[in-house]
Amino acid sequence: MVAYADDLAIIVEEKTTDGLMRKVNKTLRNVAKWMREHSLKLAPAKTEAIAMWDMKRARNIEFKLEGHRITPQKEVKYLGVIIDRGLIFGPHVEYACQKAEKSASALTRLMPNIGGAHMAKRKLLAEGEVDYYMTQALTGHGSFLSYLKKIGKTNDDAYPECREPDTACHTLFECERW
Repeated sequence: MVAYADDLAIIVEEKTTDGLMRKVNKTLRNVAKWMREHSLKLAPAKTEAIAMWDMKRARNIEFKLEGHRITPQKEVKYLGVIIDRGLIFGPHVEYACQKAEKSASALTRLMPNIGGAHMAKRKLLAEGEVDYYMTQALTGHGSFLSYLKKIGKTNDDAYPECREPDTACHTLFECERW
């Protein structure tokens, strides 16, 4: 067994389908018993399985967890990684590429290339951790005078040093002071 927080992976090696189903079902019963004894609940409907066998042998495999039938799938997602039957990781690479494409697209919309951030600053924002300050920069909220004027906390949105509107874009990418 491999566990991380509330995610548990049970790895069983067996030569026959009957032996595999016996071992896995026994392990699932033991896990369910331990969870009950510790006042914890399982989510049988969310439980997934994958068998690293050829399709013909895997076709007749079925596990049971608290009355819920679990049949092996072609792929499962565990801790953010999509694991496929052949351990090729093609589906995971596709998923990661789509996710990266969405992030890049979102950054492009936030910071258009015309008069926007230089590539080094874009890369910094793309790779940076999203924390309190990064959230202010990306949303334009927080202590920028233009935002404070918008919500009625100040009358003037001009930055005192240069008299330009104090926006996230100006402060981070244009203002000579910063």
